[in-house]
Amino acid sequence: MAFLPPKIDQRTYEDIVQQIEVLAEDFTKDVEGGGWKPPGAIEIEPKPELLSGFILNENIPTIKDEPTVADLTGRILNEEVDLGNNKIIKQGTLVNDNLAQKIVQVKGNEAVKVLLLRNTLIDTTLAEEISQIEGLKQVKVKVRPPAVIEVERKNWLDQTLAEDIGDIKSGTVINEDIAQKITAQGRSKVKVKVETDAGQALIRIFATMLKSVSDRLNQVPEKNFLAFLDLIGGQLKPPQPAKVPLTFYLAEGSPVDGLVPAHTQVSAPPAEDAEEEIVFETDRELVVTTAQLKAVFVREPIQDKYSDRTLEATGQKDAGFLAFAGDRPIEHSLYLTCPEIFNLPELANLKLVLTTDNTNQFPSDRLNWFYWDGSEWKEQSANRTSNGNKFTFTFTNLPILTDSEIQEKTGKWLQAKVTNLEVSSPEITNIQGEIKITKSDLVPDVCLFNSSPLDLTKDFYPFGEQPEFNDTFYLALHDQFVKPNTIITLDLISKLISPSSDLKITWEIGDGEEWKEITTENNSIVKWSSESPNFTKEITAQLEFSEKIPLPSTVNGETRYWIRARITQGHYGQPSQERKYA
Repeated sequence: MAFLPPKIDQRTYEDIVQQIEVLAEDFTKDVEGGGWKPPGAIEIEPKPELLSGFILNENIPTIKDEPTVADLTGRILNEEVDLGNNKIIKQGTLVNDNLAQKIVQVKGNEAVKVLLLRNTLIDTTLAEEISQIEGLKQVKVKVRPPAVIEVERKNWLDQTLAEDIGDIKSGTVINEDIAQKITAQGRSKVKVKVETDAGQALIRIFATMLKSVSDRLNQVPEKNFLAFLDLIGGQLKPPQPAKVPLTFYLAEGSPVDGLVPAHTQVSAPPAEDAEEEIVFETDRELVVTTAQLKAVFVREPIQDKYSDRTLEATGQKDAGFLAFAGDRPIEHSLYLTCPEIFNLPELANLKLVLTTDNTNQFPSDRLNWFYWDGSEWKEQSANRTSNGNKFTFTFTNLPILTDSEIQEKTGKWLQAKVTNLEVSSPEITNIQGEIKITKSDLVPDVCLFNSSPLDLTKDFYPFGEQPEFNDTFYLALHDQFVKPNTIITLDLISKLISPSSDLKITWEIGDGEEWKEITTENNSIVKWSSESPNFTKEITAQLEFSEKIPLPSTVNGETRYWIRARITQGHYGQPSQERKYA
């Protein structure tokens, strides 16, 4: 049944017991003057260590200095509180959360008189509060005797054991023989059951009878409700088997899908008050697939929003979610990286040319540029010009970019971000980057004569003091300037000499595997332009790299972009004697 009427009596059995105890105490007040006290009723000193854990057996007036809402909620007012506008909270009113807020607002830091209610469980905080009440010498409390207590050897006889001790079972009444057996096992204290006094027994007997009447009374609304449904033509449905959702998992490492046949039985653990397991069975066959849900995203195009629902959908977070609603704006960003340009030592006057198929839809006026500085994206201004279907963005003095990872690719990135995207963005058909850098008076990092380093801070002999056939001069180019379409000019100032007429110096560049001659015009890697490649006079040579640049080579343990000049024919003069090698 989807709806049941409320119960007439909503008290629990323990509630009824407590109410009967209060009635019994009220009816026995007249005989308390003769020294009799209700079972469990005592008076103790108002000390925190004594009060904690007992139940108040009287109302105690107290004062709350600078009260808070938590201090007042659940207490009885012991004074009238004027809220203004002819509204007064009377003495004896039970303060709820709403009244507590109003009292705190009106009273501010003023003290408020309240009552600590009878039958309140005294915790540590309340015990401390009661102990600070001036003039309070004794506090009336009541306790229920514990069901089990621990007693010493002298009090064992005729007690009922509440624990197993060796082969002596719980529930055994202790006589002298049993006591000696327990002592022989090294026990000086044992747990025994506490017999309830006659008054408590009568109270609980009466409470049981009253609870039985209450349960029958609570069936009246349900029977009246069923009679009403029958009157208007409603019918009770026959009993239906319980249904529960079940999740089946493949064994870890299963290579194929699995099939769960219909009517497969699955047992559930028994309920707390039951012994037998509950058996369910599937109502149809089920294919358990090896596929696993990895991510769930929701896109709401009208609002230009999206949401990541992976945690909720995969069960990592126990929460529901809206299947067709986004909770954050969609980012519209284009990320660009070009190691050939962005790895240069400076990025002055960088131009990016974007070609599009629809200039009207291109959001150039709402396009913002950013670069990564190592901790966050910094905005960078750019001058924008257009020519037909091309948009040119010029960056002046763009800072050196810091590596960041985008889509698992690490590099130096520029971010183009569009805000307030109102229409579909056009298609970009081409992106070109252009930068011009002019550096002069650069000294090579490393130069070698064969395998010996040369000191370029003073005059040097590129082929040694006594050049011979196949002597080689190596020159390492600056790595950051070896880029596609780069032109590098070499200036070597040489003294006038008189070599042999057949002298030939071969210039070569390494490509990571072999050395290729670059003195010819039709070289596919780099073009060479020089009037004096033989060091017979001042050399001014230009190296113009193509789109395809060579790979670095390793010479003398240094991996660089190397070029070399090698004596392949002739000489610079005959030595007076043969060179000897050790």
